[in-house]
Amino acid sequence: SGLFEFSHYLWNTVVLTLLATVPAVFSSALAGYAFARMRVWGRNAFFIFVLATTFIPFSIIFIPFFWVVVELGLYSTRWPWLIWGIAGQAFLIFLFRQFYSSFPAELDDAAAMDGAGHLRTFAQIYLPNSAGPLAVGFVITGTGWWGEYIYAALLLPERLTPLGVKVATGYYDPTVQNLLMPAVLAG
Repeated sequence: SGLFEFSHYLWNTVVLTLLATVPAVFSSALAGYAFARMRVWGRNAFFIFVLATTFIPFSIIFIPFFWVVVELGLYSTRWPWLIWGIAGQAFLIFLFRQFYSSFPAELDDAAAMDGAGHLRTFAQIYLPNSAGPLAVGFVITGTGWWGEYIYAALLLPERLTPLGVKVATGYYDPTVQNLLMPAVLAG
């Protein structure tokens, strides 16, 4: 029974982490590509606005976000983590923008001559060559969401609770103690 409960909460942690991490990395990569390679009016001003959001602590926007989550009927679900992921992260957008800015313009010209649009160019040229920033993005975002406590404790019911919240609220089973500590300390 103890190992089953442990694996249940560990699975919840893995699911929440992946729900927020995978879309965040890929949407940030796409946004970074757009900021680096697409020439549109107001691009730099909007990029500065995106960077400015890094100065806003997540705790300040929790009450408005909580209200939106409740109004949309997403309370006690995993949907908010997916929404956070799709929104991307400002630091990752900056990281990918800087990385994609270093690519030679001839790659874009060659792709355009082959009839590729921006999305195809991103998917076939830029993304496959982004192993380093993708790895950094997955590690930074994944570790952040793995150890996230406040949102999980306040938005999720018991059955969806991640391991960190469950341990902090009194989960203890000596039969899985050797599994529990490394999993919690990893966050």
